Amino acid sequence: MRKAFQIGLMALFLCSSTLAGAHSLWFNVDGRHWDVGKPVTIELGWGHKFPRDAEIKEGMLNKIFALAPDGKKSP
Repeated sequence: MRKAFQIGLMALFLCSSTLAGAHSLWFNVDGRHWDVGKPVTIELGWGHKFPRDAEIKEGMLNKIFALAPDGKKSP
């Protein structure tokens, strides 16, 4: 009985995993080294293909901000 339950649970897991249709959110930062006090450009990519697959349309994200080590938010 226990083995049948485990097989059924595994089958349910494998069948339900195909229902996921999630996209990835990528954070693309310019350059590899940054100077303190100079602006950094961060681009958001969206989709299945890196660095971006689809455009992020207005209203898709509620808030976007950078959080500094001291806890201050920067738009």
